[in-house]
Amino acid sequence: MKTIKTWSLALGLLFLTSSATIAKEVKNIKIKLQAEVNVDLAQFGKYLKDGNPHVAEGLYRTEDSRYLIAIIKNSEKTHDFIGVVVSAENPFWHRGDIKFNFVIDENNNLNGLYYNCKGDSFPVNFKIAANGIESSLIEKVEMEELRFLGLALL
Repeated sequence: MKTIKTWSLALGLLFLTSSATIAKEVKNIKIKLQAEVNVDLAQFGKYLKDGNPHVAEGLYRTEDSRYLIAIIKNSEKTHDFIGVVVSAENPFWHRGDIKFNFVIDENNNLNGLYYNCKGDSFPVNFKIAANGIESSLIEKVEMEELRFLGLALL
């Protein structure tokens, strides 16, 4: 049965690859296959301070402060950025789980998918501002605040 589903999916994608909707679904499928991303906070903090990060990269917390998420530029062709859970006050999410994936559009905004605890995806759009992502859903956390919270990055 699994083989039939795989072939059906492959044939469906083969005939519909020119559709923008299908392109988003392909991105969804590819990122969902990736089980976990290990984020070394010390290395990520050093990269944010001394490297050449994209303005959208950084650590963000959700509006309810239940999740700390690292937004990371990614080299995969299927997505430009991923949002990886660093910490969560929810038993369904674990460090390294993918919470978001994005592509940059022609207006330099991030368009992508948000995943809930059931694995369902929902479209999200974030504007990239001078200091990071501008959104009512997430806010950038400065490194000084992380040190205060006991998350030493450097």
